[in-house]
Amino acid sequence: MEVVSEAARTHFKLPFTPDPLIRLSPPIKDRIYEVRYKNAVDLLDNEKTIYFDGMAFMLPVSFISI
Repeated sequence: MEVVSEAARTHFKLPFTPDPLIRLSPPIKDRIYEVRYKNAVDLLDNEKTIYFDGMAFMLPVSFISI
């Protein structure tokens, strides 16, 4: 996102780098592979994982006119 933000600032000759609007998918709770047969209530904190399946971002540059 930083590279795209900087590229947009340079291309459109903006005086600042636009702040991205970020959307994430709902979090997916999982576990590490080694404890795949362990019950969920028996998992330790270091055996749990959480990740997001998808992410999208948009750079608002609404003040540009053609």
